[in-house]
Amino acid sequence: MSAPSSFSSPPPPPSSSPSDSSSSPAAKRPRTEPVSSIVVYDGSRTFTHAKKVTGFTVAAGVTTIGRDAFNACRKLASLGLMRKGVTVISHWAFCGCRRLTSLQGLPKSLTTIGHAAFASTGLTSLDGLPSTVSAIGDCAFASCTALTSIGPGFSPDCVHPDAFYNCHALLAAAQAKGFATAIEWGKHHWLAVNRSCRFAVLSAVRQDRRDEDGEGSPLLKRFALLCDDLAREVVEFVGAC
Repeated sequence: MSAPSSFSSPPPPPSSSPSDSSSSPAAKRPRTEPVSSIVVYDGSRTFTHAKKVTGFTVAAGVTTIGRDAFNACRKLASLGLMRKGVTVISHWAFCGCRRLTSLQGLPKSLTTIGHAAFASTGLTSLDGLPSTVSAIGDCAFASCTALTSIGPGFSPDCVHPDAFYNCHALLAAAQAKGFATAIEWGKHHWLAVNRSCRFAVLSAVRQDRRDEDGEGSPLLKRFALLCDDLAREVVEFVGAC
């Protein structure tokens, strides 16, 4: 069958002399560097659909794992060395990494997990999620079909309502524990983990209010340092007294 008359063949490439190699199609074709199994992430490029990547290290000074950084790297099995100082994991950063089963390696400096950052991964639990995380975006862990454990939990009110969209196994595990949603299960864990810390801080606050010589203030500061999750809450509480 001949091509429709409305389409014409593209014109042939301009001829060039053998000495003019810079104008040849081969010379103009961008070079592609081979990707090894362990790569260095410096924020300047993404490794989307990189078939060989199984792990990575983060270069010093990097604070953000960018959008789509390792999207659909199906052989990526480890978060590797993610240096302290990384605060943000952006949208779709690890989406589709089926062999990624653990969050171990996330730094304690992390505060934000973006939209669908870990969606459709092989995660089985949230163990390794730092308590410093204060924002978890919508669909952050969506369609993680192997996810069945919430881990140590997360701070209340930091999670988007659809963070665990389509995580049926996790929802079933939460309901078996008597919780309506995975988020409610996570909040329960967070309160249980931090209950002893809360009592210690409140005790220090009471001591601070009783001591006229100010000896309670250093005590309060020490407790606040030990309980990073509650530091902001303590400061607000004391300021309201």
